[in-house]
Amino acid sequence: MLIHWLVVDEPDLTPGPAIDRQDRMVAVAVGHPLARRETISVEDLAGQPVARPPAAFPAGLWEALVPAYTPSGKPIPPTHDVRSIHEIWALVARGLIIHPTVASTAQLLRRDDIVLVPITGMPPIRLGLIWRTASYSARIQALATAARSIYPANHPEPQLTPGRTAT
Repeated sequence: MLIHWLVVDEPDLTPGPAIDRQDRMVAVAVGHPLARRETISVEDLAGQPVARPPAAFPAGLWEALVPAYTPSGKPIPPTHDVRSIHEIWALVARGLIIHPTVASTAQLLRRDDIVLVPITGMPPIRLGLIWRTASYSARIQALATAARSIYPANHPEPQLTPGRTAT
């Protein structure tokens, strides 16, 4: 059992109920033109350089967090190789890339050289339970039932089948 973003493209994993959802933000250097805006549209990400995913990062999850294209099809170019989130923050702070992320990043990222700006037009990402499909059991079912009961009723769960992606 794992609590993680409900973006699963591995066929042996099943996304379960959400326990939270996070609005989308973009991390930019203090001096970046987007840093002065109260919000940005997902279309404003077009042409802005972003990091390439670390080698072991699941492709579907990276695409959900750092899309390759805006909804209108404009590219968001990956320009820098990274191995960790620390390398991403260093590149953002230097103004070399921007980094789409989630609202809870503000609780973890305490830097004076990076600003988080809300993104409009990009759906929230859900955080929830994920389990190995082959290991589904009464215990997992009980935990999933408990998780469903604590997540607010105004965030309905998508209908899922084992091994499918929930966003």
